[in-house]
Amino acid sequence: MTKQSRSIANESGKVTVGNRFRLTRDVDRFPDFIARAGLTGTVTITKGGVWAKMDQHIPGAEEWDNQLYWETASEFGLDTEDMQ
Repeated sequence: MTKQSRSIANESGKVTVGNRFRLTRDVDRFPDFIARAGLTGTVTITKGGVWAKMDQHIPGAEEWDNQLYWETASEFGLDTEDMQ
C-alpha cells in the first residue's frame, strides 16, 4: 500500500504557521532561483500570502532569507504535500 500525498491546505484553503511540508514539484522563482521538488520547509507567515522557510539551502534564495512565497494558499497547495 502506498501513502497518498495530501495537500497541506485544509478544505477551507487555510494554511497554518508551523505546518511542515515537502515540495511536490519544482518551484520556479525566475530569475532568482528554482527550489527543487523534494525539499522540505516550515510555513512562517500566512497573512498576505504564504511564506515558508526551507530546511535546505537554495542557491540564489539568500536575499529571500532562504524562504519561498506563494500569493495564495491554493497556489501553495499545488506545490506541496503535508509531512505529518
